[in-house]
Amino acid sequence: MSYKPKMILSIEADAKTVKGEKYDVLTGILYLASADTASDPTNTDPRLRSISVCPMAELAQCKDPCLLTAGRGTFHSVQAARVAKTHRFFVDREHFMQDFVYSVMGLIRMAHRRSVLLGRPVIPMTRPNGTSDILWETVPVTHDGQTYANLMALFPTHQWYDYTKIPSRKVPANYDLTFSYSGVPAYQKVVNKALKRKMRMAVVFRHATEANPLPKRFMGLRVVNGDDSDVRVRDPQGVVVGLYAKGRAKRDVSGFVVNN
Repeated sequence: MSYKPKMILSIEADAKTVKGEKYDVLTGILYLASADTASDPTNTDPRLRSISVCPMAELAQCKDPCLLTAGRGTFHSVQAARVAKTHRFFVDREHFMQDFVYSVMGLIRMAHRRSVLLGRPVIPMTRPNGTSDILWETVPVTHDGQTYANLMALFPTHQWYDYTKIPSRKVPANYDLTFSYSGVPAYQKVVNKALKRKMRMAVVFRHATEANPLPKRFMGLRVVNGDDSDVRVRDPQGVVVGLYAKGRAKRDVSGFVVNN
């Protein structure tokens, strides 16, 4: 019996990506269980006893204030589903990647139908690391008997994007990265690497009030409003993308969240 793939991308499921609709962008996001939260030390399968999807989580101290707890992430059922997906990525990679391909194809079809309905182009985009930092450019995928270096190679005209704490990544042209800042002292060497590369840099600020708006500049770079939408490919490189703290991040004191 052949495997029947299923949708694993979240589409129009959170307030921020819905904002991209005003730019005629339809976003699909893959949400996994962040950092090492899917680890199960008592599991009979050794592959699940110690896993992590965020290599820099400890150094940047972003595990606790992670977006894992923002929006729908506050629900236990959502958390359980993300853990299940993460486990499948590690123990059933073949079928997981089939699901991913199926989901991207579904997103593209949905964008096409909307384009026809609206009478103007709607651009589909995929963010594979909604709450993770997996190097997807290194994950091969097989489709219709052919193996591709990664999902970006399988979908060369499709736009992919992510936030990452690994500035040294070398990604395909259709995979746009925004560096994720943390003010934790031990992480500053990594921040400096991103600055040298003139990467677009996302910075989480604590407040979202008239009395404490986003600063005009941060670390000498111009600040743009990142909460206007999640369509980071519209922002130039070399700017700071200002984001307001959400979920547990509002109470973070590690240095990951910046006081404004």
